[in-house]
Amino acid sequence: MRVEWSSFEKRGRTWLAIDWVETGAPPHGRVMRRGFGSDLIEGKIPYELGGTGSISIEPVGARCHLEFPLKEGESILETDAPSPTIVCGGTLDMTGAPDLTGRNVLVVEDDYYIAGDTAAALRGAGAKVLGPCPSEDATLDLLETATPTHAVLDLNLGGGEPRFEIAHALKERGVPFNFLTGYDPDAVPEDLACVVRLQKPVTFRNIVEAVAQL
Repeated sequence: MRVEWSSFEKRGRTWLAIDWVETGAPPHGRVMRRGFGSDLIEGKIPYELGGTGSISIEPVGARCHLEFPLKEGESILETDAPSPTIVCGGTLDMTGAPDLTGRNVLVVEDDYYIAGDTAAALRGAGAKVLGPCPSEDATLDLLETATPTHAVLDLNLGGGEPRFEIAHALKERGVPFNFLTGYDPDAVPEDLACVVRLQKPVTFRNIVEAVAQL
């Protein structure tokens, strides 16, 4: 096994590149199956870190390449942010849930699996999903070209303290939304105190029901 890393400049920022190569495995045919590890490298890491990831399983071993921008951030041990919830992806049965047909629901959530499952639940109830968006910048960029009818908004994007720029942008546009968060009510400013908080961990059916009530 060989792991190498290097930094480089891209779009005015410092990025980190990691190459992981494993060799010496018994010869075998090309692996076509895509599992949790592939989804982690090619889905979760690019989504949450804003970079790219690729993995290939060759007859003689495995090769993985990752690159993403470096940024300063607080450790979760240094903040009062709630511990992350572990969610497994899969098919979500929304039989009997409220019908969200005709609603364009924006999903803002930086956890790849929670975002994917939230989107799947909303689609299962008939909604069209905008996003999901993992960051404030990605969300504000999307709002320049798309207008949601409703939204589900995580408050802790990328760690640190809760941020409310997206909430205020949605409020200015007249878009009703719910907070999806582990923070206590006193973390929410007074002008947004009327927004319904869905306390993590929350079931995806409850998210659909809350959107239906907006």
